[in-house]
Amino acid sequence: MDQIEFGFDKSDIEIEFTMELDTVGEILNQNPDSYIVLAGHTDNIGAEEYNLALSHQRVEAVANYLAKEFQIDLSRVS
Repeated sequence: MDQIEFGFDKSDIEIEFTMELDTVGEILNQNPDSYIVLAGHTDNIGAEEYNLALSHQRVEAVANYLAKEFQIDLSRVS
């Protein structure tokens, strides 16, 4: 997976990135012993604590998308 970009101060998944996430979901379903490691990032504007929380929200958004759309157990997402 390349990278999913989010709007400034946002954790909502933009429609333009769902196709890439759909590919990931299909790969995970075809390989039930596999898992995915996600990392969230932000810019350096704002407080460090806020940006850390936003990074976590972005990772959770992707994990929840995979769980909802492809029934990927969250134990397979790190």
